[in-house]
Amino acid sequence: MAEKSNRTGAVVALLAVVALIVIGFVYRDRLLARWAGSSEATAASPEVAAAAQAKLERLSVGGDSVRLSGVEITSLLRYRAPAAALEMVHDPSVEMAGDTLRLTGMIPTDRLPADPNLDKIRPLLPDTAKVVVRGTLE
Repeated sequence: MAEKSNRTGAVVALLAVVALIVIGFVYRDRLLARWAGSSEATAASPEVAAAAQAKLERLSVGGDSVRLSGVEITSLLRYRAPAAALEMVHDPSVEMAGDTLRLTGMIPTDRLPADPNLDKIRPLLPDTAKVVVRGTLE
């Protein structure tokens, strides 16, 4: 009976170790960021835009490279972009996954350029339309 109890305990311990390994693998980026003392922003804000701007300024005074997250680029677009750009694109957002970049935003449909095909349906369009641009970084 004691041998069966020892085996059961060993199996439970093995399952717990496997579960911890899987959890560590799934959340590895967050764990590594916390381990390194870095806290990556999760939402666009003026503070994130200011921090991203500071990174870019360090680059301009002789830095080698800068890494910006999608949240940092989104914050720069929302809070540091020129006023003319903000009049054309509302709620810009940037998502990055691997080598794919996705830009989204809302644009006023009355600002779309004249096009014979578009002009036929322009009265049916809403005030704003969502635009999505996807690209691959090389």
